[in-house]
Amino acid sequence: MALAGMALGFLASPAIAQDSSVYLATQEMEPAQAFELYGVFSELNFSSISQDNSVSHPVSSRNIGLRVGAIVVAAPLNSVIVPSVTVNGISGSTTNPFATIDTTGRAVGADVFASYALTEKIDLTAGAGISIGRNELTFNGGAVPSITNLQTYFASLGLGYVLYQSEGMTVRLSDRLTFGYTHADYDPLNSVDESSARTLENRLSLSAFYDLTDATTLDADISLVNLIVAQQLEAENPPDRMYGLVSLGISHEVADNIDIYGRGSIVAGGTRTGSVLGQIGIRTRF
Repeated sequence: MALAGMALGFLASPAIAQDSSVYLATQEMEPAQAFELYGVFSELNFSSISQDNSVSHPVSSRNIGLRVGAIVVAAPLNSVIVPSVTVNGISGSTTNPFATIDTTGRAVGADVFASYALTEKIDLTAGAGISIGRNELTFNGGAVPSITNLQTYFASLGLGYVLYQSEGMTVRLSDRLTFGYTHADYDPLNSVDESSARTLENRLSLSAFYDLTDATTLDADISLVNLIVAQQLEAENPPDRMYGLVSLGISHEVADNIDIYGRGSIVAGGTRTGSVLGQIGIRTRF
């Protein structure tokens, strides 16, 4: 079970980090009279996560996920709503004094995020989601895997404030709380039948968006993540209580109302320093 918590945690992470995406949609949308489909998108999320040797039995994992969703303008509510579904696959490995453990996993998730403009400079963002997954662990290359069924739920609430805004540039400060719950059911032959974990994360972010041209927007983000509550699954490595995340992104309009975008992030601090996450996608606006 040594990879269960780390695996599902990163399966869920692409869905959680959508605060900037929802905010940008509120800035780009045209005025609407009622509920209106503003656009649809499809994106590929990937990550390569490794713990360093300060952990007794470091874990490495690789994740790739396809996320598709829609952007809905809710003018009567002064809001933008973004529902989406995600399909993820993961592989990973670790060692301990008794075995080398390899894992493969898959999960299906759904989430919804919404941004509400309180004033021209202040916005409220909320989100919630669920991910259901299954991991297969093999020990020392054994043919019979150990099965772990996993369920993860999260809910988040954040507040954003525009520190600076000009015709081509916006600088924004945001703070978000996210509560996560994971439940694991293990193979009947395992020494533990089930386990659960809870996290409460606070993420403070400074973001900047710059219009390089009429068609191209650059963005950068620096985040400080603090796990106020960090309960791990049974026999899992404890998560980092505090770390940083540095991201760079670009969006380019390749044709009328069609954008391609990408983002790369690196973990700074904690046992996963240097681990990378990325995202590429395409969005069509109506």
